[in-house]
Amino acid sequence: MKFHKKLATLAGISSAGHAVALFSGILLIVGSILSWGVTQNGHLVNGLTGDGKITLVLGILTILSIVIGKGPHIFALIFGIASSIIGIVDFIEMTSVAKTVYGAVGFGLYLSVLAGMGIFVGAIMETIRLMRR
Repeated sequence: MKFHKKLATLAGISSAGHAVALFSGILLIVGSILSWGVTQNGHLVNGLTGDGKITLVLGILTILSIVIGKGPHIFALIFGIASSIIGIVDFIEMTSVAKTVYGAVGFGLYLSVLAGMGIFVGAIMETIRLMRR
């Protein structure tokens, strides 16, 4: 067995849906730690000062649910929806705040929103795969 297949088996990756959700969970953790906003004078708003704490936990839970393997697509689906909603709501809030303080939405928030959607897509892929069996 090739190394990458052994590694995938150890990580609990049994399908493309698992891989997408797992990779997106990692990206969600990274996005949660990065900047979610920046003001005109260069002040960074870190994701962990607000809802980034929640998305960080959701990213960790996504990875654990896939590695443990007990109904991971159901849990990943829930975590993906929750993190996407949090990210979209925060994106809307940060956009309106950024206009008033002449700032911008940070890369971490963009990454968190996309990662949440990626977790959701991976969970849907896994659900479809299991339904076709």
